[in-house]
Amino acid sequence: MKNAVPIISVLFLILFFAGYALATCPAGSTWTTSWTDSGNQTTYTLEAPCKVYIGIPFTVTATATDSVNPNSDVAYPWAIYDTYSTSSKKIKGTIAGGAAGGADAWITTVNGQWQRTVPLTYSGTPYDHRIEFYANDLGYGTGGHSYGSRTIGDITVDPFFVDAGADITISASQQSSTILQGRVAGSGLTYRWLEGSTVLQDSQPVDGSGNAPLNLAGLPPLSPGAHTFTLSVTDGSATASDTVVVSVSAAPAPSPPLTSVPVMESWWLLPGIMGGVGIIFRRKRQQNQGSRG
Repeated sequence: MKNAVPIISVLFLILFFAGYALATCPAGSTWTTSWTDSGNQTTYTLEAPCKVYIGIPFTVTATATDSVNPNSDVAYPWAIYDTYSTSSKKIKGTIAGGAAGGADAWITTVNGQWQRTVPLTYSGTPYDHRIEFYANDLGYGTGGHSYGSRTIGDITVDPFFVDAGADITISASQQSSTILQGRVAGSGLTYRWLEGSTVLQDSQPVDGSGNAPLNLAGLPPLSPGAHTFTLSVTDGSATASDTVVVSVSAAPAPSPPLTSVPVMESWWLLPGIMGGVGIIFRRKRQQNQGSRG
């Protein structure tokens, strides 16, 4: 067991929180946040998606690692909380853990690690959620104190899945053959494409396969540079969107015009030269005839 005061005594100690770790979310990815006790023994980590969708399953994973106490009880109790706010109240629930006691209330490392993965699927109204991994760390050294580990991160909940596709780079000549392949998951949905507030394609139904394309051939010629297009999808009440950046490369500079190089600007000298050669030839001939006479 990790060095600590007896567990019964721990429950009556004042719990000192050494702050908390709040996740930051890279766009389109998952977030991970960690907290390590002041003895630099046990690290508690929480991982979850940045964005999820109504009706689509996802997972939240809590992990504890401890190389100093690789096969020990390191925390008691622990829990994963899920909190969201409606227009009228805040709702907080426990989605995993044994904070109320019981066999699963302990975090016990095996070969230096303990982990729980919790499957979740949200339904109904899409409220954004905050996920918290709480663990009452058992302390270190003489065990004269304990720590509350809090790792926290936020999950954006959208009503349905929308993917505008990966960013692309095209030349001006490729615009007429480029189609943005937007994808949507849901039923009874319509979509449109915009650049800023300008509508590029009016609202139309998403097809049965979830396709929501934009044919760039139907747009005026795009200027060189980056264009951010938004795929906006609605079911009539809720709306979700995603963006894609289309970069148009500048046309290559035209080649400089060929410059003609004159072979002989004084071309009129040629007839004179030829005439001079003829005169010399005649005189030579006359000389030869005179010498024979």
